[in-house]
Formats: sequence, C-alpha cells, structure tokens
Amino acid sequence: MFVVVFFIGHEQIFTSMIFFTLDHVNNTVPLLNIEIQPTIYLTINTIFIWCLARF
Repeated sequence: MFVVVFFIGHEQIFTSMIFFTLDHVNNTVPLLNIEIQPTIYLTINTIFIWCLARF
C-alpha cells in the first residue's frame, strides 16, 4: 500500500510543477520577449539531472 501511495504522489509532482509555473512564474524572457511554455521547465530539469549525474 505504501508503494502505491508513494508512486501516486510521485507522478503528481510534474503536473503540480506545471500548474505552479503557470500561476507564479513570469514565463517571458525579458531580452527576447519570448513566452516560455511551462513544460520546458520539466525538460530543463531533466537535462540538468543527466548532465550533472555524469560526474
């Protein structure tokens, strides 16, 4: 039962992060005036994990 509850919460993290960035983060790059999609933050997080885990 603990494993099921853990993985339900673990899978909710990504959806919660997208909703948090929609509400609380300015998604506009100031110098370029480009709007960043909130899903990009998940991609950046994964790239940092892959790059830093190699060391």
